[in-house]
Amino acid sequence: DVQQRIRTVGTVEYDESRLTDISLKFDGWIEELHVDETGFLVQRDQVLLELYSPDLVSTQQEDLTAFDHHQRLKGSGHPDAVQATQRLVDASAQRLAYWDINPKHVRDLETSRTVLRALPIHSPESGYVIEKNVVAGTFMRAGHLLYRLANLDVVWVLADIYEYELPMVSVGQEVEVSLAYL
Repeated sequence: DVQQRIRTVGTVEYDESRLTDISLKFDGWIEELHVDETGFLVQRDQVLLELYSPDLVSTQQEDLTAFDHHQRLKGSGHPDAVQATQRLVDASAQRLAYWDINPKHVRDLETSRTVLRALPIHSPESGYVIEKNVVAGTFMRAGHLLYRLANLDVVWVLADIYEYELPMVSVGQEVEVSLAYL
């Protein structure tokens, strides 16, 4: 066996396939931040912020009205009316789902019968906050990047290899990495 050692430098980078961008699908005002700094470890389904949106409030009201109407008609003996109100309940719940509102909040709305002024926005994934573009009290437009999360379970090391060394490198080959601080 002949071994050729390549000594080089590189940088540790985020695995691009493990980045998560969090943005809104509707306009609203940030009422309260629960995650307010970069470097913070966020768990899946953790509340990131609370947001007031007139669209969210009206959709919650529509859902609650449809749900109440459906409950009143259930025992009425009018199956067509019951089906129609069920479709309204499903449609308003689906709109909230399209906006990535946690289904728990829809169930809580129908149980508590209380429309929330500021709705909690949950993290879709776990990871470290590497970018934060949100401040309490600001108005955010749909599509604006709020947070970028990086899952650091796997990272990339981008090594600088000279062109003449490329034939000595192959996929699956073992590498030894030493870090100045470790």
